[in-house]
Amino acid sequence: MIEISLKTIISAGLIILSISGCHYNSRNIKINNQALSISHKAKFIDDLYTYWYSPQCNSILASVIQLQDALEVGNTSTNQAQVKEEFRQTYVLWSIFSAVAIGPLVERRSRLRIDFSPPRFNLVEKALASIRQADQKSILTDQQMLMIGTPAKGFAVLENLIWLADEHSPDRVKAIYAKSLARDIEAEVKVLCNSFEQGYLPANYESRIGYDLSYVEADFSRVINQWIGGLLNLRWTKIAKPLYSGTAEKYGFPFSLSGMTGTNFRSTWLGLYGVAVGNRYGLSGFVDLLDKDSASYQALIDGLQAADKLIERLPIYQGNSLTDPEKDLLIDVISSLSQIENVFTEKIAPEFSVSIGFSETDGD
Repeated sequence: MIEISLKTIISAGLIILSISGCHYNSRNIKINNQALSISHKAKFIDDLYTYWYSPQCNSILASVIQLQDALEVGNTSTNQAQVKEEFRQTYVLWSIFSAVAIGPLVERRSRLRIDFSPPRFNLVEKALASIRQADQKSILTDQQMLMIGTPAKGFAVLENLIWLADEHSPDRVKAIYAKSLARDIEAEVKVLCNSFEQGYLPANYESRIGYDLSYVEADFSRVINQWIGGLLNLRWTKIAKPLYSGTAEKYGFPFSLSGMTGTNFRSTWLGLYGVAVGNRYGLSGFVDLLDKDSASYQALIDGLQAADKLIERLPIYQGNSLTDPEKDLLIDVISSLSQIENVFTEKIAPEFSVSIGFSETDGD
């Protein structure tokens, strides 16, 4: 049973907080009963770009390039193990990064582009058939990839191709398609990295006389909505829906083929958690924008801590064999995340003067 720990993530160069307990960083933003100004909101979003999304994106890019290199070696048993490890690491990094979709992630609908789930395997077979018919010898061009539907691309399809590959009798067409998918993911991540690297605010904006920050209010509202949307995605789409519909018991949770289901839950939570509470490397989470003496602040902190302790206990969930204690733990996690949603909707959003109107498609 393979566990992807935070040490693996950190060794990949990601600047993230430790999941073992809350860490609150108030170095950059100090509110403490003061009105939340537009400049506070602007700095919060700009810091997200600089200290959260940009470094993480660069780590994903480096990881997916290593995955491509491993895929190029060939389908030997030794190399298969390396390919699987590179895939796991890349997807963990992506899960943290994309947990809260803001800015370029939303504008480009990147989660839909490279993390579509569940995949449509009839379309995958159609893509493979076209490669065979054309007697393709090398990876697909960008133009060829554009002709393939989104449900036949992305991490979930790549997982399937990697884990179901026959090391004794490799399928050349599937190998070509796997490499093409990895390169397609790399291309999308590159665009995201360039966008986040540019930052949210223009350089030296504070010295520009009369610089208009009015657009920040709408962007701040979107970030808060995307956070609650990310929480909904974890609670309902990733955990509750497969569990309660029976899909998980019949087919397994998403990414159970690679033994990554529990790790996927944890890494998605880590992404949500980091945007909420910040990290040790310059990022202040949105909890630092709240009045520290308010009941809403304490309710949110209590909720985050409670969920964190539960999620830390999640096992891997490989395949579709869930024990009763594992099901009970998942139900407790669902309940805990639901409580955070309620606190956010009823207390936090009004304190931020934000209307919650998230649609799941907004985060695709």
